[in-house]
Order: sequence, then structure tokens, then C-alpha cells
Amino acid sequence: MDTRQSLPTASLNAIQQTWGFQDAARIDPKAQRAVLADYQNSDLANIRRAFGYTTLFQPKKPVTRAEAAATLWYFGYQGEGVSAQDALKPVM
Repeated sequence: MDTRQSLPTASLNAIQQTWGFQDAARIDPKAQRAVLADYQNSDLANIRRAFGYTTLFQPKKPVTRAEAAATLWYFGYQGEGVSAQDALKPVM
């Protein structure tokens, strides 16, 4: 979901310190800001929901359908979002 907010400035060091990924250097520079912003979602972070607590990001590894579905389950930022369950509720 595009919230029209700019992403935080990111560095390999910041990603390694927050996520602890051993292979942070392999993350495309274009994606680093999104990876760092995702960390701010805590337990609702896409990366955490799809892969759990991991120290290897493996950015070139294909994801499974289940991993992709886990990231689509919730759209939002820092608890201000919509889950798939919420989206299915009728609008009153």
C-alpha cells in the first residue's frame, strides 16, 4: 500500500544492525530502504511474517506461494494498516 511517505535512508550497516542479516551486502541498493523501513513494522514486518526470525536474507532466492501470501496478508505501516481478514469484512 502506497502511503506516500518517503522511505528512510538506509545503509548496509543499518540493515545489519537492525535485521542482523549476514548477507546484507547482497541486498540490491534499490531495495535497502524498503528493507530497513519494513523492520520498523516489528512483528507485522513482511520479512518477519514470511521468513520468521532469520539471519540470512537470501535476496536472490525465489519465494514460495506461502511466503508471498504471508506478505500480502497485511498492508500498512506500524500497526496502521489493513489485514486480509479486515478487507473481507462488509462495509457498513
